[in-house]
Amino acid sequence: VNVRNTLDDYKYPIEDKEDDPCEKTPEEIIDLSAQIATGSASETDAFPCRYKYIHFDKGVQHMNGETALEFVRSRHGVNGEGSDFARAQRQQDVINAIRDKSLSLGIILNPLKVLGAFNIIKDNIDTNARVTEIDDFINLANKMQGAKITSTVIDFGDEAKKRYGLLTTPSIGNAAKYRQWVLIPRAGDGNFSEIKEYLTCIEEGLVCEIGEEGIKRRR
Repeated sequence: VNVRNTLDDYKYPIEDKEDDPCEKTPEEIIDLSAQIATGSASETDAFPCRYKYIHFDKGVQHMNGETALEFVRSRHGVNGEGSDFARAQRQQDVINAIRDKSLSLGIILNPLKVLGAFNIIKDNIDTNARVTEIDDFINLANKMQGAKITSTVIDFGDEAKKRYGLLTTPSIGNAAKYRQWVLIPRAGDGNFSEIKEYLTCIEEGLVCEIGEEGIKRRR
């Protein structure tokens, strides 16, 4: 997997540790729970044994299933990696890496490997696909070999890095009508013209840069 940015997450939850008392007494747990409810304490500080630190260096990294899941599930990364948009980008990168690895190993051309992969997927994903449909997937995968796949994440940018996005959050005054935290196009609520222009630019295979105003295109 090509890790775009170094990922450091100091608050990654440990599976099956959600209710671990971390050697706290029942009285301490009640007191800490009250502090967490009022915001005077955080759960990570109150129950540190429920969390661990994970780190991924920037660049190409070899991952097994466990580390790949940690990479895509991380929600509390620092330096901008804690947003839902950053997590979505990591998920896309892992999916593309799995695709590339599968094709490079010749799995698609080996019926036994295809059947094995299908059984793994079937045991871990809820699907109505049948074994008799595998040949359809093989034909589709063969057509995809050599295909160029471009992925992107539409977000609100990063002001600190002077990176512009296509989405924004309404001002406090205007947000009242939504009664919840929302994202709207920066061009205006309901105006998706910029987003459509950006996606069209990507589909045309151009280098598409989101500027402070408008989309910059170049070959």
